[in-house]
Amino acid sequence: METRQYPAEWNEWIAMLQVKPGEDPKDLGRRRDLWLQCHGEKIMERMLQGHYDKVAWEAVPSSQAGFTKQRNAPEQSLVLRLGTEQSMMERTTLAKGWVDYATFFMSICHRVMWEVEEWSGVEPEVTEVMKALREGLADVHGQQLRGLVGRYETEYGLTDEVPIEQGVGQGAILSPVRAKLVLGAVQKAVNKLCPGYMLRMDGRRLAMLCFADDAILLADSVHTLQLAFECTWLVS
Repeated sequence: METRQYPAEWNEWIAMLQVKPGEDPKDLGRRRDLWLQCHGEKIMERMLQGHYDKVAWEAVPSSQAGFTKQRNAPEQSLVLRLGTEQSMMERTTLAKGWVDYATFFMSICHRVMWEVEEWSGVEPEVTEVMKALREGLADVHGQQLRGLVGRYETEYGLTDEVPIEQGVGQGAILSPVRAKLVLGAVQKAVNKLCPGYMLRMDGRRLAMLCFADDAILLADSVHTLQLAFECTWLVS
């Protein structure tokens, strides 16, 4: 990493198109693309994971329970259920809106990812490593590393190479935590601009609950829920 020399094979990925439960296997557009990396690249990304996890722990709001040790979806369901019970007992409004990002991992723009990493506190040297393994490198020590390319696995073999010009790569070691940083920016915007719903148990106002890239917006009126949707849309 210090010499900025990486094997050319590291920027060559292969995608398996996994059939989602209950989906028509003939509809390729509904399959989940899982990207395979070289083993050496996985080891290197594992070396960087501690730093990314530390940054995410400090930068991502605690209302995100996905991709985090000792956190899970049931705890989010419990908070939502408690809020629902409170609104029923008090006869107040609890407006809910679900957010489901389509092809989230592979839709993140590289430029946005680099800006979010800088804003979140990722060390510049670490980001430079990820830039090289996504966008390639110009001539370094007489070698040139091309940008990331991928091929798809089919019944008839591998397809021709296609450039991968965006996305964190679903299946890559660091894709969950890096995607969580991007979602953290959305969470912070919603928390700052939207009043959310007040929980009587501790007095805090909760505007958004997330588990990975699935989220629910909470508000005490329909018009503030609309504001939360608009904030989510604009920041995303």
